[in-house]
Amino acid sequence: MTNRIVIPFASNRAAPVRKRFFLRSAPAMVSILSVILIGACERATEQSPQAEVTPAVSVDKALPSAPASPIETVRACHVLRNEGQLRQAAEMVVPERRDAVLDLLLSVDRLTIANRELERAVRERIGAATATVFSRPGVANIIGVFSRDVEMVSQRVESDRAEVTIQVASRVPLERVSLVRRGGIWLIETDPPVPGLSKEIRNLAAALADVARSVRNRPWTADELASEIRSRERGILRRISELIAESNSAQAVARSDGSAAP
Repeated sequence: MTNRIVIPFASNRAAPVRKRFFLRSAPAMVSILSVILIGACERATEQSPQAEVTPAVSVDKALPSAPASPIETVRACHVLRNEGQLRQAAEMVVPERRDAVLDLLLSVDRLTIANRELERAVRERIGAATATVFSRPGVANIIGVFSRDVEMVSQRVESDRAEVTIQVASRVPLERVSLVRRGGIWLIETDPPVPGLSKEIRNLAAALADVARSVRNRPWTADELASEIRSRERGILRRISELIAESNSAQAVARSDGSAAP
């Protein structure tokens, strides 16, 4: 597995930009999950006890009833997602990808809830200090434009196609969201879904929920808990990496044959 270092972006200098934004890159997506999930366990062991380019609009402005620009569309989708209006957020995606996006959002939310339950169980049964070590709020920021902490940077428009540059959770490289205008409406155009990905994320959520129940039912040391979580997560992360790699290969073949998935 290739690890990508996740660092804060704290300057006004131009930052690298990663093309596309969805969960298509096995190294990027899985390494972020690994840093968030397994990384917390490692800390527990160590610490035991010619286009027009325009700037982003202010996030304080009220949402328009119908987003008039690509960047407003992405921003409106982000607001709906954070308000828990997942179906409405998915409506801002091209129709052929909406079901897959909604399924992924529901799966990631389940993972976020399971992680929160685990942290609560650790705090109650082991202690606040250990719970802080196992805290992994970054789980909510693993799906690009649909992440919890997203800032709009700029937009680039060419006729009926556009790209909005965003920053997720202060990370670099920045990410580009593709949009297409259909019937006068800007819609987010995600990559094709990765078959089986949502299921494995739900499996990951179930594993964390099971560990949370175990923490409530018997005594654990921080080292034991870190080892248990690592053993539960690694196999699932490996399968996620394999699914993404297989899907990417299939898409590459489809593109070479001129029959890429819609």
